[in-house]
Amino acid sequence: MGGSQLTQLRSKLKEQGLNRQSNPKDARKRAKQRKDLSLKHRNSKLEAIHEQFNLFDVRDEKKKFSVVTRSGREEGGAKGMPGKARAAGIESRKKTLLPMLDARTHASTFVDHRFGESATHLTPEEKALERFTAERQSRLGGASANANKRMRFNLEDDDAADGGEISLTHGGRKLGFGDEDSLDDGGWGGLGVSEGANREPLLNRRKMGAEPEEEEDDGRKKSHNEIMQEVMAKSKFHKVCLFLASGVDRDLLRKLIGSAADERSPSPPPAASTSSAPAVPGERPPPADLEPESKDPYDLYVRQLALEPRAHATDRLKTPLELAQEAAEQLRKQEERRLKRARGEQDESDNDDDENQGDGKKKRERKRAPQGDDLDDDYLQEQYSSDAEAAAAGADGEDGLGAGLEDAEELVVLGGDSDVEAESGDEEDGSEEESGEDDDEEEDDMDVGDLDATDSDDEVAAEGEQEALVAPSAAKFDAAGELPYTFPCPSSHAEFAKLLSSSGIKEQDTITVVKRIRTLYHPGLAEGNKEKMQVFANVLLDHIVFLSASSSPTAFETINSILPPLLTLSHAYPLTCAPHYVKKIGLMHKNLLRGLIKGPLEPAAKTWPGVPELTLLRLVGMVWSTSDLSHPVVAPALLLISEYLSQGRVRSLSDVTSGLFLCSLVAQYEELSHRIVPEAFNFLANAAALLLPTATSIVTSFPGYFPTPDLGQEHVKALKVRQAAATLTPSATVDLLGALASSAKGKAKASSPAVEQLKVDLASSTMKLVEVYRSMYAGSEAFIELFTPLERVLRSAKVAKLPPTLATEVTTTREALSRAITFAGQSRQPLYLQHHKPIPLATYLPKFDEGFNPNRRFDPDSERAEASKLRALYRKEKKGAVRELRNDNRFLAVEEAKRKQEENQQYEKKISKIVSSLQDERAEEKAFERTKRRDKARAGRRS
Repeated sequence: MGGSQLTQLRSKLKEQGLNRQSNPKDARKRAKQRKDLSLKHRNSKLEAIHEQFNLFDVRDEKKKFSVVTRSGREEGGAKGMPGKARAAGIESRKKTLLPMLDARTHASTFVDHRFGESATHLTPEEKALERFTAERQSRLGGASANANKRMRFNLEDDDAADGGEISLTHGGRKLGFGDEDSLDDGGWGGLGVSEGANREPLLNRRKMGAEPEEEEDDGRKKSHNEIMQEVMAKSKFHKVCLFLASGVDRDLLRKLIGSAADERSPSPPPAASTSSAPAVPGERPPPADLEPESKDPYDLYVRQLALEPRAHATDRLKTPLELAQEAAEQLRKQEERRLKRARGEQDESDNDDDENQGDGKKKRERKRAPQGDDLDDDYLQEQYSSDAEAAAAGADGEDGLGAGLEDAEELVVLGGDSDVEAESGDEEDGSEEESGEDDDEEEDDMDVGDLDATDSDDEVAAEGEQEALVAPSAAKFDAAGELPYTFPCPSSHAEFAKLLSSSGIKEQDTITVVKRIRTLYHPGLAEGNKEKMQVFANVLLDHIVFLSASSSPTAFETINSILPPLLTLSHAYPLTCAPHYVKKIGLMHKNLLRGLIKGPLEPAAKTWPGVPELTLLRLVGMVWSTSDLSHPVVAPALLLISEYLSQGRVRSLSDVTSGLFLCSLVAQYEELSHRIVPEAFNFLANAAALLLPTATSIVTSFPGYFPTPDLGQEHVKALKVRQAAATLTPSATVDLLGALASSAKGKAKASSPAVEQLKVDLASSTMKLVEVYRSMYAGSEAFIELFTPLERVLRSAKVAKLPPTLATEVTTTREALSRAITFAGQSRQPLYLQHHKPIPLATYLPKFDEGFNPNRRFDPDSERAEASKLRALYRKEKKGAVRELRNDNRFLAVEEAKRKQEENQQYEKKISKIVSSLQDERAEEKAFERTKRRDKARAGRRS
């Protein structure tokens, strides 16, 4: 086809029959023209011609490889149509981006879920018909199985699907709950079938507003007298039925609540007595014997719900601060009454009580007011009695501090911190609940390590005197005092001891004083109470240490009662309590250094901790977290324990007792972290060698690799268990207080039965501690190195010279250690240099490629090639995403420009309309002025 584009277009249109020749002569051509003149056919042909002639809208893609078909022709590359693609992209953006652009300022989106709303092939009439059909099907239950159930219980629909009323049933019977009149009278309606049947006509008449008047069978209207007689008969009949029904309910209620039969009212009269009631025409006589219709649990439950009393409104729950304010105010009022009674004055509240004594019922219900000599806090609320309960639980529990010092089980069965914290859990719910949260946000302005500066300023003197952890109190005890209700908050232990002594407070009442101080100085009541409670926590610690040094038999019961408040305050204010603990530990270290300088073997040298020191170390494990890697309080305490065990020389049974207690503390500290403390293992081996009769007695021949400075010395030979103790058995409880007392040092050389019993108890405790350490370090890689020396010591012990029970314990412990060491050795695997298949050496031979092309990228490393492909794919996808985003932005910009142009056109149109109207008005105004001037000029000429 030659010629220009216009010539080619004309010839193509002529071939397709789309030229303007409208009246061909041939009939066949006219019929074909009528067929080709259809709009659809015409547009398809024009579109094909347009695609053929518009070569700018077609783009040939570059072929990567030359492909030859079977026919021998070379296949062309793919053809792209950017115009169509661009138009399709614009259409898709119109469907997606335009709705989002319109809804960007909307707070919510309306989604139309109506049937057929999004269907474009349905007409409005068809949509309405489909909606009506679906609605009728849902109402009639044909749409789904659950539709009928939904409509059955629809409260808004008065007519059911079948046109009748649907009632609830149970077991095939209609549920009758009676009427409002029977419920108001205190009875239960619907108990009998006859009652419901007889009342139904009357209720229907009441609902219809008609009077209960009836006509006789002969059509004569009843007289007023007959109607009143019938009404009275019905009233009596219903009263009898209600009485009988209420009697049955009483029996059922008696069975439900389990009350005694004699505590209730007498049973209802027999049913035969109802025959005396006048008969009513048209109604059934009452049943002869009314029994419960059914013993179904559902019926019993329905009756129980009917007889259940209504719930009454309760007072709102008070906040902890309000409870604390009420408790503090009550304590102040009680103190005022106590002072008035002490001065001989009359209390106004007592006068009010005397005036109200005339009412006997109120007098019986009113509880006795607390008197001044009452020591119990019964008048306080239950929220503030948790301290006494926690103290009692601590005194009776196994993990209290006193039990830890008095029971032998404390050396073996370690008291966990969780139990003590559980005892103090009730108190944490009390007045200190909010104070702990405040201290968590407190800034750490003080470094605990700076507290040692004061202790390290002075060098330890060679002959320096040892200091006590708590200074003794010089206050005198006033036995004639009365326990007050309010106390000043002490700022030191001396003030606290003076407060207890001057008021004549007994030792067992110390917890009451502590509770009242905490109640009066709650942190939320006044400014400065928080700082007072922080100081009071340190005062309680000093008082516990002070009590542990006293010789009172109830000292440790008092300590156990004070422990919960101490734990609560220490957890609430850790930043202020930690320096006080560290200061005490530093003082203990000073005393140890002074004792070592004086001489480790001197009897007066304090190289082993006493009861106060052990109490403090025990408190450290109870209050602070011992599993931390580096703790400001626990780390110094553990170092001090290790120094005691490693540098202290054993001189008596008291030293052995202190060392065993320290080993139990180490086991308590490392219960979770399982860190190895070698000093504890060394002391256990030394204690076993010192207490048990062994085959070797000199240091050079003793099997072991731990230091034994005291083994074979003269001052420890009296510590071994003698053969005279063969009839003794280990005690269930060990008198540790007596063993730790100073008198035990003098008894070490004696051979009294008490001393021999103490030796047997200490040896038994050593065996139990070895078992505890064995189970705790069972999974340690250094198990063999740790317990081999202990196993050798037990193997060298002369079991025949020991009491039978102790010998059995030693043998059992030795065999358990031997088995554990054997298993640990079997579980160890030797190290191998290469315990795997030999790795072949890499060969770097040149690789020749016959099809090598220097212009082509090639990477011999497959992983690097995959990474390069992934990076290329990422760049490609990124470019595509950026291109799409740019197209989206361009489309949005065009739409915004169109909308802005439309707004501008509308605005210009509006302004032009306004201007044109103003111009018309101005033109009219000028025409009027011209007319006016013309008329005025005419009038002047006339004049």
